[in-house]
Amino acid sequence: MLRSARVVAEAANAEETFELIAAGIGVALLVVGLSFVVPVLSAARRVTRRWRHVRPRGHVFADFGLVLRRDWRFATNQVAAYLNATVEIWIAGLVLSSLDTSLYSAAQRLALLLAVPLTSIQVVFAPVTARMLASGDIRTLERLLRTGGTIAALVTAVAWVPMLLAPGPLLDFIYGPAFDGAATVLFLLTVGSIANVLSGLCGTALTMSHHEGSVAAVQVVACVTRIAAGFAAAAVWGLNGLGATAAIVTVIMYFAMWRLARVRLGLRTELTLRPRLGLVRRTLG
Repeated sequence: MLRSARVVAEAANAEETFELIAAGIGVALLVVGLSFVVPVLSAARRVTRRWRHVRPRGHVFADFGLVLRRDWRFATNQVAAYLNATVEIWIAGLVLSSLDTSLYSAAQRLALLLAVPLTSIQVVFAPVTARMLASGDIRTLERLLRTGGTIAALVTAVAWVPMLLAPGPLLDFIYGPAFDGAATVLFLLTVGSIANVLSGLCGTALTMSHHEGSVAAVQVVACVTRIAAGFAAAAVWGLNGLGATAAIVTVIMYFAMWRLARVRLGLRTELTLRPRLGLVRRTLG
């Protein structure tokens, strides 16, 4: 009788805990959604003020179709880049258990932080790259790109070193002890993400030099390979197998883009031991 009562009490406590967690997730999602309101409205206000003298012409849907037909390579790039960054989570949800899916998602979210410094620098360097490519100053551009990639790598190393050397304690500190099982996956995904950093600004150089179609092709092939290999590895080797294929495909993808920049543009974009910080200040200024 006492045992039955205890079981009922534990079930009630578990249900209450689940409801609290569900409510907490809902509140967290609401807060994240609201956090976009201020920056989006602020950006919209600034854009409207800057371009208010322009009178709208044409039809929105017709113009959208025109842009899509003209710039489909860029659109393909954006979609493929998004899929390459997230498709393994979907694979995990379809093949693995809910626990392993949570572990993979937690590890991937941490590993994606490694791309933030390089992505930020790409936004700044893109117009400079286009301008210098048009002027034909390839050697100066190469020094600039390698310096930018090196700066991004130094900033990235702050998170890179803990993820490689102590992935388990790091997951424990951020998510709690229940996520220690994602340590191997975090290590593997970190290796893959670092390939992005080590290859430097090769993607920026290619897209700003009318080779965006080549980047799109690499991204699409990588995405298809990632899906096929990911399903097979997850089904056979589980969580760590999915992480291993993700890392391998990522390394090959960024090596291919680095090689394309080297062959088609004659540019080396990898890191350098002699960064030209003065050149960065003069060029961007």
